[in-house]
Amino acid sequence: MKNFAKILTGTIALVGAGFVVFNQLQDRGLISLGKFTPTGNSASTKTSQNNPADKIGELLSLDNGAVKKADATMIINFLEGAETHGLNKPDLSALAAKINKGEKITEEDKNLLKNELVKFGNNMNGGRVPWKKVSGYWLMRTKARDFGAEFDTAFANNNLQGFVNSLAPTHNAYTSLTEMRTKYAAIVKNGGFIKIGDAPELKLGMTDEKVGTLRNRLAQEDFTALNSTTPTYFDEGLKKQLENFQKSHNLKITGDLNENTLKALDVSAMDRLKQIDLNLERERWLPRENPAVRIEANIADQRVIMWDNGIKRIEMPAIVGKDSTKTPILADHIRAVVFNPPWYKPESIKGSVRVQPPGPSNSLGRVKFDMENGHAIYLHDTPNHALFDVRNRTFSHGCVRLHYPKDLAAILLKDKGFTRERIDEITSTVKTQAVRLDVKTPVLILYRTAFVDEIDGKKVVYFTSDPYKWDKALDELLNGGKISVDENAAEKVVTNKKPKTDKIAKNDVAPKAENQNAITNQVVVEKFDTAAP
Repeated sequence: MKNFAKILTGTIALVGAGFVVFNQLQDRGLISLGKFTPTGNSASTKTSQNNPADKIGELLSLDNGAVKKADATMIINFLEGAETHGLNKPDLSALAAKINKGEKITEEDKNLLKNELVKFGNNMNGGRVPWKKVSGYWLMRTKARDFGAEFDTAFANNNLQGFVNSLAPTHNAYTSLTEMRTKYAAIVKNGGFIKIGDAPELKLGMTDEKVGTLRNRLAQEDFTALNSTTPTYFDEGLKKQLENFQKSHNLKITGDLNENTLKALDVSAMDRLKQIDLNLERERWLPRENPAVRIEANIADQRVIMWDNGIKRIEMPAIVGKDSTKTPILADHIRAVVFNPPWYKPESIKGSVRVQPPGPSNSLGRVKFDMENGHAIYLHDTPNHALFDVRNRTFSHGCVRLHYPKDLAAILLKDKGFTRERIDEITSTVKTQAVRLDVKTPVLILYRTAFVDEIDGKKVVYFTSDPYKWDKALDELLNGGKISVDENAAEKVVTNKKPKTDKIAKNDVAPKAENQNAITNQVVVEKFDTAAP
């Protein structure tokens, strides 16, 4: 009896120890049941399900395969979500079924997972774009990566989860757009947008059957008016939601169902989904980590925003390049703010006067934000602010003109004591002054025709027009078509560059007498890159 008790006690202890080991291994991520649970009707399977010791042995046996079951399951689940990014998901159902059956993962299985992750990584890194064919205006590129080598390193270091996490962009503009893509994909799957069809111009106070149709159509994109006892009556709530729709589609805000608004409403859900996918592609060209403080200029929607840790510090209308001198997509930094800049007119711009002195009629206005790119593209003021009232503001020679440059300068130079009042005083003269930033401010010049922002505290997709037809061009390139954008763009951008310019001095130096008009106590500037406004 005593021997039986010892055997029983030992057995219980062994089983208990097995549970402890299993839990510890699971807590450390070394083993996991994952999403796929073993199935089957064999006697051995039933036994393993009822015997904890056999279960531990089975799981440890699986993790002796080429890839641990937990990692394989994680990778399969991750790639299953490829459509969220606007990409086709691979068919890994056979491998998933194999894991479900409790079979060991082979080297062939490992290579399959590796190849699919490498393909996904390349697609996330601009790999779908035939870059030799793209427009010379598309100057933003992702950093080259060897995804195969990264996989091998992650596998050796038992960190495949970290590798997978690094593949897709994580900045808010990208992740929020993928979330919205899921919503629009569901609309497409459910039959698309409700068609309004021919309708009279509808306004507040009118009653019409089409008002009810309009109400339901707006609700599909979350422009939902409060419940009305008479759905066919055009009430204040519907007017407000129609205004929000117009705002998010860069239309004139009237609150009326007019011709232009009806055209925007009649764009199919499939076309909007494609528009989102093209913008996801361009978002993948951005640096993987967005700086917390940065300036974003959107060519398509012709607005500039300065971000500070997710908060908009300032937002303003902008003027971008006309079709013959487009503003390029690029990433850069502001290195200095120049007050009362002169303008050295490039040869590409006609006119007898080659140097324009500072003053109220100078083409650069009163403030220039000096940048580092080799194409003489920068942000600056303008003497003609009336153009900011125009809806389609494509008027410049490539640079980005700002509606509120002095306010932006005051933000960038706050730590140097440059208040708005002081800037107004400086720009009331014609004395050129340049102030170097202690920390360069990142600038992203983007082309976003679909992006996420808030209206009344709710996230919605903003859709703009395609002023340079770059959505169409990108769609053709991704589908093997010929390039339909200006192949000489790079040459055009470069010709805007002033042939020779002197750079801002790296250190503060004692000024020479002849340079007094270009000096502050922060920096000396002899000449400026001031071509192509």
